[in-house]
Order: sequence, then C-alpha cells, then structure tokens
Amino acid sequence: MRKKRAKKRKFKIIRHIFIIFFLLGVFLLGGYINFQRNKQFYADGSAPVSVAHVLLSETGEHEEEPEIFYCARCEDEFLYQYLSEDFLNKEREIRRLFGYDVSVIYKGLTQDNISLAHNETTAFYGASIVKMALGIYIYQRAERYPDLLDRELMFTESNQAGGSGVMKEMDLTRPYSIRELVKYLIEESDNIAFFMLRDEFNYEDVRRYWQNLNTTYTFVGWDRFGQLNGNDARIYSEELYRYLSTGTPLSSELGEYFLNAAKDSIIQTVIDKPIYFKYGETEPHYHEVAIVGGEHPYILVILTNLLGYGHDSYIMDVAARVDELNTQYWKERTDFCNDNHRQ
Repeated sequence: MRKKRAKKRKFKIIRHIFIIFFLLGVFLLGGYINFQRNKQFYADGSAPVSVAHVLLSETGEHEEEPEIFYCARCEDEFLYQYLSEDFLNKEREIRRLFGYDVSVIYKGLTQDNISLAHNETTAFYGASIVKMALGIYIYQRAERYPDLLDRELMFTESNQAGGSGVMKEMDLTRPYSIRELVKYLIEESDNIAFFMLRDEFNYEDVRRYWQNLNTTYTFVGWDRFGQLNGNDARIYSEELYRYLSTGTPLSSELGEYFLNAAKDSIIQTVIDKPIYFKYGETEPHYHEVAIVGGEHPYILVILTNLLGYGHDSYIMDVAARVDELNTQYWKERTDFCNDNHRQ
C-alpha cells in the first residue's frame, strides 16, 4: 500500500515538473519570435514607422497629409528627456496663469498628443457650449437619415428666448429646416434655434449619446443648458475633429458652420490659423472651445468665471502662449528626430 502511494506521489511530481518545463518553453519561444520580429525594425536603433493622418489646412479645408516618417523610439525618448529648458519654462509660465476659477485644456490632435490640463473635472455652468454637442449629434444622425436635415419645424411659444442669436428678429411664423436651425445654432449661437432643436431631438437621447463617449454633464443641470467641465468640452472637440476627418459632404457642411462661428472668437484674435469654434456666455461665465487647425492641429478649451473681469485679456494671453508652445514642441521634436536619423 505504501509503495503504491509513493508511486502516485512520484508520478504527480514528474507530471508537475513536465508542465512547468512545457510552459517555460512556450514562453521562451514566444519571446524569441517577438525578438526576431522587432529586430527587423530596431536593428539600426531608429525604427521608422509610417504615419498618415487627416489635418485641417491653413484654408480650413480637409487635406490628406503626405506620408511622413518618424522614429517611434526617439519619439518616446524625446517626449520624456529632450524637451529644452526654454520649452519647460514656457510650460511653467502657462501653468502659473491657472486659477481656481478657470479650466484649461490643451491637447494635440496628431500622433503623440501632447497635452496640458487644469481643473478639467471642475463643473461650470455650461451656457451655449452644449449647442456644439447638439449640432454634432444631429449631423451624425443625418449621415444615417439623409432627409433629416430638410425636415421643417415650426416655432412655438415654448421656444421663445432672449439672449444670443438672430432669430428673435426674424419671421417666426414660417417653417425652418433643421439644416437652417443648426446653422443658426452654431454660427450665431441662437437660443431660439437651440430650443426648437432641443424639443425636436429628445435631450435624453442626446445625453446618452455623449455619456457613451464619457462626458459627465451633457444636459445635466438645473436648466435647459446644463453644466460643463473641461473634459466634456474636450470630448465634444475630439468627436468633432473625428467627424470632420471623415470628409463627408455633411461633415464639411457642419465644419463650415464652426469655422464661421470663429468671427466671435477671442482666441482667433491672437492665432492666425483656421479655428473651429464655439463660445458660451452667461454672467459671470465665459467659455471658448476651439480646434486650432494648421499643420499640427490641437484642441484648446478655456472655461472661466471671469466675464467682465478681464476674461478677454486672460483668454488672449493663454491662447497666444499655448500656440507658441505647440509650435515650439513640434520644432524641437522634429529637429531631434531628424538629428537622430543622421547618426
């Protein structure tokens, strides 16, 4: 009996040893294959990787960027080790401008997505920034339902609104197409257009759409505009950029509305590039949300409680510094990678 038990124990031990060696062999084989695969890319230490992406040209039109090559390895090293002291000082100067009554987000939209963020989860009164979310939602639906934008709506007394916009001076007894209303919604930040569209498109459906993209405050709050934080505005901008990058006729049409809206932009006064733009204003809140185009597009979100207390000079100061930082970042990164490839 003892001999049988000893035999069984011995067999179990041998089986366990065999399983361990088998798994170790599989692990080592996988590592060897991965090494051989990487070797063909990294043998010279540079690892050229092809990247192509859609960008917004200086004219605000969509262009396909020529294929470019950059070094994946030096990109990683550059990001963490090789930014100049001058660049880091400029970044510190921007951070010194941050206070409790503002939220600022700067995020690059190409490749490595350099970013800065301050108070990005702090809730502000949203004002008209939510119109951006509504307009994007409607045009995304119109991609699936082509006749949607030609549908006509009638003004009702519940849509009456003061504040921003041009429709309060227009003939409200005639029907308006949804396309017209979205144009007024974005270009003129029209409150009547907003209420008409909000009534037509179930705001709970709109809220769910954006919550699925990780926003927090879309149509959440004590009135019909709701609250907002910096991350929400960033997500609206990222989704707009993604939609513009599809290059469909409808995305170009919506993009044109956002470009035209920049006529009211403080950011545009200090940045000479195409800007896809939305502002929100209700005392003491003033917000600007922009996709700044050009060779290296980026998002700039500035939410403030500073209306009437130097909000315009504050936004100009932050925007000018961020644009300079974005330009310098790409110059330093490009110079570094070019030098690295010459070695």
